Amino acid sequence: QPNETLRALLRRLGATDDSIARFWDVFIRPALNLPADEVDPDAGLFTVRTALLGPRANSDLVLPLKPLGWMHGDAAGRALGDRVRLEERVETLDDLDADAIVVAVPPAESARLLGEPDPGFESSPIVSVHLLFDRPILNVPLAALLDSDAHWIFDRGALTGHRPQAGGQYLTVVSSGVPELMEIRGRDLVDRIAGQLTDRLGAADVLWSRVSREPYATIALRPGVVRPGVETGRPGVARAGTWTGTGWPATMESAVRSGRTAAQHLLSTVAAKVSA
Repeated sequence: QPNETLRALLRRLGATDDSIARFWDVFIRPALNLPADEVDPDAGLFTVRTALLGPRANSDLVLPLKPLGWMHGDAAGRALGDRVRLEERVETLDDLDADAIVVAVPPAESARLLGEPDPGFESSPIVSVHLLFDRPILNVPLAALLDSDAHWIFDRGALTGHRPQAGGQYLTVVSSGVPELMEIRGRDLVDRIAGQLTDRLGAADVLWSRVSREPYATIALRPGVVRPGVETGRPGVARAGTWTGTGWPATMESAVRSGRTAAQHLLSTVAAKVSA
């Protein structure tokens, strides 16, 4: 139905408010970076079918052990050497000496480079709070905290194999689709999240903390959002990014798939010119 959210669809299919709050929203929110009462139902159903109704490996939770910069930019530098240039702004595509170009930047910047109207996608933020406690309070590698701002908690020491010295515990709390947390000062946010953890998991003192805010983490996949495909109005130029029409949520999987699709599109274009 027009403008129907995933929550409305789940209710029509028999889900209760309690099951949505305690299961479906816990599952959907980190995958789509929006709660079930705001997200597009097709995106939600795709996520459910892919993760829960596909092959068993589809539901594996993969966590990076290295920083994302090391996995992406640094890895490209190791493979391609000085041909990789980071942190340089491209003013116009006409300045690039290239046979083919993949524009893989955020929506507004992509529109600027391609001479297109800004799609005006709304962003959905992610907030992470890193906490070093003086003692262990979480006895599993990861957990979801219901009725809390602390959506998911990760024991960084257990997951990376590098536990803190002197018996402490390093926990990372990730909160998805939480614009309300973006306005809270760092110290206040640390106290708020740490308090929610210790109230549930047991008393402990915070020895160190850090707050990471990503205001433009993903686009907000609300009902009616239409994402553009790989083709652009410029020959030899393809579009890529988590926010493009890959059929997947705006995740790293979507980024990888969009890049592969863009490369295949450009190669097929070159092949067509050669054959002609």
